[in-house]
Amino acid sequence: MLIQQGKLTMPEPPSPLNAAGWDGQYLSSGMSLLVSKSFNGLRQATIYAAPPATIAPEQLREAILRFAQSIADKDDKAPGPLAWVGSAQAPWIKRSFPQAFEWPAIQMAGSVKLPDGRTALIEVRCPNQGWLKSCAYGVDRAIFAVGSGEVERRRTATIAATQAPPPINGIKDAQILGLFTQGRNTVGAGGYMTGYTVDSYLYLQDGSVKRDFDKPPAYIDPVASRRDNPKQRGRWARTGNRISIAWAGGGSDSVDVKPCNRMIGGPNGMRLEGRYRHVIGSGMIAFGGGSTSLADSEYRFFADGTFASDRSFSMMAGPGPGAEGATAVAGGSGPCARGHYQVQGYTLRLTYPDGRVSRMSFAAYAHELSKAERSGLMLDGTFYFRDSGR
Repeated sequence: MLIQQGKLTMPEPPSPLNAAGWDGQYLSSGMSLLVSKSFNGLRQATIYAAPPATIAPEQLREAILRFAQSIADKDDKAPGPLAWVGSAQAPWIKRSFPQAFEWPAIQMAGSVKLPDGRTALIEVRCPNQGWLKSCAYGVDRAIFAVGSGEVERRRTATIAATQAPPPINGIKDAQILGLFTQGRNTVGAGGYMTGYTVDSYLYLQDGSVKRDFDKPPAYIDPVASRRDNPKQRGRWARTGNRISIAWAGGGSDSVDVKPCNRMIGGPNGMRLEGRYRHVIGSGMIAFGGGSTSLADSEYRFFADGTFASDRSFSMMAGPGPGAEGATAVAGGSGPCARGHYQVQGYTLRLTYPDGRVSRMSFAAYAHELSKAERSGLMLDGTFYFRDSGR
């Protein structure tokens, strides 16, 4: 009850799998990861631990092989011969990738039994022989944590923590007027333009306004929000087709009201279709030097109520794109996760394959609400444009 009233918040559980010197990650598929990175953020060694399942002893080798083959790195080309190591009761496979990036990579995969009798599969990819000692430590830690049931207990807690209902005093959809979008250029150090953003002020019927639409209104306690973040709140007034805002922390803004710039929540059960992307870049490489980064986040929605999500990141260093000396120094991509979505007014509920629930603030253009194809969506205060290219 205290959680629903907003008087108590539960701490976010730790990553299910962790080890000193490694980054713990948790994927929506239920997979737990340990990741070791280089100084510039490039992923080096990775340990995967799958959620436990019931596997018959005679099917264990085939399950391990399929698991190892399912986790392929883009640089895993021309693998060497596969060898079975370990014991008959605890078999592991080992193989190398002589043509992997920079060094011959090494892959091993096996399994571990949980106290409840189920089996979890584990895989490690090391960049070269020099990493074997570090990888062995990570694998030992993973085997112990998974085998003791610690990882599964934390994984269950992680999922349960996402399923709490909204607080009873959250902002109701009927209290919301909507959003009025207004695009502007963003400027970084030195006065250079670094990108383009779309403001997402949330206007309430009582004349108040919140600067960011970065969480579902149903999960915002308006009293606590004004108390804890007074500078994020203000008052709005409309004169003709212009809204003027006076912010509590000082300063003002204005926005034009047009037939095509109002965004509102969607009706329950609303269907979405298409690929929606948000791309953001930073840095100075486009202006003759330094480095730049590019982050690409996307959601693909399907009419059957399912979605897929993907995130990627790349970083460049050098005198400029296409110029002599420009070098890609880091990159990565989040695996595509398929789940179910549900529009609930100004909330988009995403349920992932492992049962984890994510809630995002949601709005679509009012004049496009009844259309199958919409030019853009506002998700957690970020504008995602519809990409019709693919």
